[in-house]
Amino acid sequence: MKFKDLSIKTKLSILVLTPMFFIIVLGLSFIYQEYKYKQEYGTLKQIIKFDSDISLTIHELQKERGIFVSFISSNGKNFKNEIRNQIQNSDEKIEILKNSYKTLNKNFLDNTNLELLEEFFNSLTNIKNKRNLAKSMQISTKEVLDYYSNLNSNLLKFIARSSAISKDSELTRQILAYYNFLMAKEKAGIERAIGSNVLIEGTFKDNMLSLFTNLISAQNNYISEFEIYSKKENLSYAKQALNDSSVSKVEDIRDILIHSQDKLKYIISIEEIIGFEGIIHNIKNYELTKNISYKNKVQSKIKELETLIKDYKNDFKISNRETNLLNTIQNRFSNYSTLSQNSNDSSLDNQKVVNAIKELKTKQFDIEATYWFDTITNKIEILKTIDDYLSNNLFSIINKKYEEVSFDFYKNIVMLFIVILLISILAIYIFSNISKSSETIYYGIERFMKFINREINEIEDIKVHGNDEFGKIATMANKNMKQINDDLEEDMLCVAEAVLVLNKMRQGYFNYRINSTAANPQIQTFVYSVNKSLDIQASIFEDILQTLEKYTHYDYTQNLKDVDVKGDLDKLLKGINSLKESITKMLVTSQDIGWTLKNSSNTLLNNVDNLNRSSNDGAVRLEETVAAVDEISENISATNSYIKEMSQNAKVLSNSSNEGKELANKTTKSMEEINNQVEGIKEAITLIDQIAFQTNILSLNAAVEAATAGEAGKGFAVVAQEVRSLASRSAEAANKIKQIVETATLKSNEGKKIAFSMIDGYNNLNENVQKTVSIIQNIQTASAEQTQRISQINDGLNSLDKQTQENASVASQTHDIAVEASDIAISVVKNVKKNNFFGKKEEY
Repeated sequence: MKFKDLSIKTKLSILVLTPMFFIIVLGLSFIYQEYKYKQEYGTLKQIIKFDSDISLTIHELQKERGIFVSFISSNGKNFKNEIRNQIQNSDEKIEILKNSYKTLNKNFLDNTNLELLEEFFNSLTNIKNKRNLAKSMQISTKEVLDYYSNLNSNLLKFIARSSAISKDSELTRQILAYYNFLMAKEKAGIERAIGSNVLIEGTFKDNMLSLFTNLISAQNNYISEFEIYSKKENLSYAKQALNDSSVSKVEDIRDILIHSQDKLKYIISIEEIIGFEGIIHNIKNYELTKNISYKNKVQSKIKELETLIKDYKNDFKISNRETNLLNTIQNRFSNYSTLSQNSNDSSLDNQKVVNAIKELKTKQFDIEATYWFDTITNKIEILKTIDDYLSNNLFSIINKKYEEVSFDFYKNIVMLFIVILLISILAIYIFSNISKSSETIYYGIERFMKFINREINEIEDIKVHGNDEFGKIATMANKNMKQINDDLEEDMLCVAEAVLVLNKMRQGYFNYRINSTAANPQIQTFVYSVNKSLDIQASIFEDILQTLEKYTHYDYTQNLKDVDVKGDLDKLLKGINSLKESITKMLVTSQDIGWTLKNSSNTLLNNVDNLNRSSNDGAVRLEETVAAVDEISENISATNSYIKEMSQNAKVLSNSSNEGKELANKTTKSMEEINNQVEGIKEAITLIDQIAFQTNILSLNAAVEAATAGEAGKGFAVVAQEVRSLASRSAEAANKIKQIVETATLKSNEGKKIAFSMIDGYNNLNENVQKTVSIIQNIQTASAEQTQRISQINDGLNSLDKQTQENASVASQTHDIAVEASDIAISVVKNVKKNNFFGKKEEY
């Protein structure tokens, strides 16, 4: 159902209920938001109270941590009696925190906050064991510091994260300020423990100094953050509370502790001046050697010592103990002329110096650990006072916010209820009034419509209720209904006559007209339009009938007259004229086409005859071309076979050339081997020649010896003569062999040159053979491609022959079609001549 189809009652209901619905929804949404704020601030109120309990617990755990660290560092001497009371105080605050945690609304806490608290309470289960270990001194101070610091760290992290729960920026700032102040207080508690440990030990061990300075720096940073976030009145209270002597005393002790390392550097320098290769060492050397250079070194070192001691006294706040120890060191070396390293007194004085330096190094502080603990505890108590003030201030802020939100919440509920009640009462009254008036008007108009529709015979006036819009509508309706009743009777007469005339027109009679006059101007205009239309229609139809009569006798030379009409009738007139023009154009076109077709068919017949003759002649020449191509193909095939034989012969020649080249290479190697052997023979001949020469010399010596021996040496002389003769023949034979070898060497070298020439010749031959083979292969490839091209040409010629035959067949069929087209053209021209139209021509 569409909205416009709804009743006025329904529309009024929608009009009233829709804004009321949105008012209720918006109101409830606003109230729900206020309720959430109320819940949030209620939870924040609980959390702030819980944070206050956390602060109390942290404070007691801080004191417990400091007492245990001091107790362990002093080996059970300090705070032995205070431990029990402090443990009792811590347990009381832890119990309060546990009870507060049980009643805390945890719906607004995220998982991280809950995990922090769970971790804290889980760690608390081990506190009894840690306390027992600390009391029996079976745990280190570092472990004590870490355990209690971790407990406090979880609680402080919870306070920090609780600031994220609030959506009030000012409240968040105050919670962050409170958190930073608690962190500063926590660092002060750790500082108390570490300071006690350092004062008991007498010096900083391991990284204690770094940790101590970091704690002071962290306190300053947290205090700075606190000053950024905190309100002016809170800062004013904090500054006033911290204006206490215990704070300045802590600062003084801090200064002493921090500068202890600087003192230690001075003491180490004093020790180096006095010790090895220092004053005492040089004094001993001088006493033993009387070397003046040692004395000068002693005097120089003493001046350095006096300067260092003076700077030490000026740069630091020192105690009487430190002053006495420094004076002991300085007095020992102040008068060098009285020093004697060989006496017992001098040795005793030197030992005093060593003991003084040792005491200055190991006992750097003249402050009791208990004094430091009490002093910084007083400061922490002041911080606790500020802590309580901040906590109470924060609680009063959240309490005030909670009361404001609660008041707004209930106030808005009451206001929403009043608004809804007033809107409902007013809507009911207006709805009742409008509903009653609309029903009266509806009833009156309904009866009037029934009268118009002739369901009833009388019209009743509409009852008027008041002078509002509905009352005015009723008065106006009554006045007009009477006038309408009179006019309707006149109009009814005119309409009845119009019906009669239109029925005649529907039957095809256009000579009837409406003569009555109507009260309604529209009906009267309708009467005039009907009469006028009938006049025009009668004239137009008469002209159309005359024109169509001529068209039926094939006379298309007359147009319809122009008449001032529009719409479908105008389209009808223009359509008949357009029909005449279209028929005329069609007849002219048919006439032109007939003559053109007749002339074209004659031309086509002549062209077809020429095509037949050309196709037959082309077929004959194509057959001759095919025969010639076949003969070329056979010649190329024969050439291919010859090329293959040439390629094979070239390959055989290439192989033979390679074999000849290989044999020539072997011949060269053999010649080289012969030359090597000949060189060996030459060496052997040279050796034989030398042996023959030596043998000849020996035979001469033997002959001389034999002549000297006289008769006894004759036989030996004969042997010597034979040996000499043999040596001479050996030398001649060796010369002949040498000549033969030289000749062989010459011949071998000539053979080697010939072999090299053969190798070059074979290389050239092989190169030319390879080129020839390459050319043959190229020819073979080109020949194969020619064969393939000839084959393709042959296929193309065969296809062309087939197409030529098909063209001849098509030409024959075209000839028949051209004859039929000529007959059709003659028939078309004869039919066109029967019609009478503009553009008609007798002959072309």
